[in-house]
Parts: sequence; structure tokens; C-alpha cells
Amino acid sequence: MVRKTKSMGLAHVHCHFAHTPTTVGMYAAHLEGVPFSFTAHAKDIYTQDPRRIEDKIERAKFVVTCTKYNETHLSGIAPGGKPIHCVYHGINLSLFDPKGRSTKARPPYTIMTVARFVPKKGLDTVLKAIRLLRDRGLDVRYVLAGDGADKARVEGWIREFGLEDVTEMTGTITHDDVIEHYRKAHLFVLGCRLAEDGDRDGIPNVVAESMAIGVPVAATDVSGVPELVEHEKTGLLCGPDDPEALADNMQRLLADDELRARVIPAAREKVLAVFDNEKLIHDLGEIYISHDVPCRR
Repeated sequence: MVRKTKSMGLAHVHCHFAHTPTTVGMYAAHLEGVPFSFTAHAKDIYTQDPRRIEDKIERAKFVVTCTKYNETHLSGIAPGGKPIHCVYHGINLSLFDPKGRSTKARPPYTIMTVARFVPKKGLDTVLKAIRLLRDRGLDVRYVLAGDGADKARVEGWIREFGLEDVTEMTGTITHDDVIEHYRKAHLFVLGCRLAEDGDRDGIPNVVAESMAIGVPVAATDVSGVPELVEHEKTGLLCGPDDPEALADNMQRLLADDELRARVIPAAREKVLAVFDNEKLIHDLGEIYISHDVPCRR
């Protein structure tokens, strides 16, 4: 027997992440006698039993997610046409001003990645691609910012591919320090893949940050990444687990001045158009209003 506690005076419960937080929020909303909704991101969608997320969608008033890729997936399993809305995370664009930096790059080239050290980031693919660039005679330096459960494996790959002399592992650093590294970088690279447990990225914010600050992006066409990095328009894409193709794209973005002059401003314009967090927070508010959730304008 569950005894209902004193009401907290809530009108609606919204939960972030579709796994445990939404489970807790769903039961809290039930006890409070109010509707609930949730925002689904990436791992929380694809690594839990599909029946669980279908049940949560059915019970929710509406669902928000952060990529069109996710929106399509969730709409496909949503019972009864339950509303699924896409609202990108967005970034604070005022922090990522190119400040008139040149689009040209000259060796030694600085390549940068910011990522958690987990399988879905494809760091082994990135490191293999950098080894290929060195074998082709490119003078490159690699800055790898982040940490995670696979740190020992990452360090092992760096040794295996003979990249100790060109790789700087910063560990976990502040956002301000990440921005300073962006300002010195000639290229941002990420090798996203689908992990064995189904985990995958949405749109990593670091991709948007790089594009906004004027660092071109070479990445893989996984999940929501192509929604920002449009191949040959706002960056270059290849399939996952293909270091040769990734190295080709990296080399082009480093050495082709004409390509850089075209892609870099187009990438920033793309981020300005669709990833401005000040606009997106209003879009999210309008969704609440459209579903009669009381909120202040």
C-alpha cells in the first residue's frame, strides 16, 4: 500500500534523460496526480529495453529530444501518435567568436578532439587516421582533451601507433581551457560510431562549438552529426570505423585552402541558424505552452 504524501503543488513534472530519471519522475507525477513529460538524449534511448521507453512515451503527455535522428526513431515507436518534439541543445554563441581568424592553415597542423574515452567516440579510428597522416608526411600535432573508462586503452593505442611524440592528453579541463585550445586548432576530428550496446552520440556539443569558433570538422555520419556537419558544405563526413577515409577528409581540410575558405564560414552560419541556445530555450517554452503546461513567458 502506498500512502500519498502532502502535495507539493506541482502542475507538471519534466524529466531529463529517458532511463532512471524519467522512471522516477513518472512515478512522482503519478503520486502527485499531474502529467509528466521527458527529454530523451542518446544513451538513455538506445541502451534500455525498447518496451520500457515505449511505455514511458505512452504515459507521457509529450516527449522532447535533441536531434531529428532521435525524433524519427521515437516517432516510429510512439504509440497513438504521441507528440515527439525536436529541440537541439544549443550553445552559448557569445563564447565562440572566431575573432577574425584566418581560414588558412599551415604546418605544423594542430588537430583536436574533445571526448569522453568510451567506445562510441571512435578514438581508435581517429588515432589510426592521424598515424596515416604522419605516414603521408604531414607535420601534425594532436590535442586530446577528456578522460573516461577507456583511458588505458587510449594510451595503449597512442603507443601502438607511435604517436607519443605528437599527442598531448590534457585530461579533464575547464570549458575556458577547451576554448583556448579551439583557438589554436586547425582541425577538429571525431570518429563517432554505434557501440556494441547500442549507445551512440546525438550531436556532440563540441562539434557545434568547433564550427562556431571557426575550426573545421571532420567526423563520421553517425546519428545526428549530419544534421550539423553537412558533407562538403559545413564539414566533411565519412562512415564510422574507416580510418583511411577519415584521414583523407582530415588531409583535405588541413591542406585545401579553397575548401577551408568555403566550409568554415558556412559551418558557423549553420550553427548560428540552428544551434543558438537563446532561441532554442524559447522554442522549448512554446512546446510547454502548446501542451497547456503552466509557465511564465
